[in-house]
Amino acid sequence: MTRITPSISVTAIEKARMIATRAFYDLLDMIFYLVGFITRFDLMSSARQMIESGPALSV
Repeated sequence: MTRITPSISVTAIEKARMIATRAFYDLLDMIFYLVGFITRFDLMSSARQMIESGPALSV
């Protein structure tokens, strides 16, 4: 196994870590966006159902 100079390996590791964290946060953002979109759609459909069957419930 060849030994690399610490400075090069440190910068490479830092860069890789930066890229990995950025990708991870992008993925989290996408997941949260999808979850929010799905729950919003769910809330809209359930609200529509409640409005349609409103008078029957509020007797």
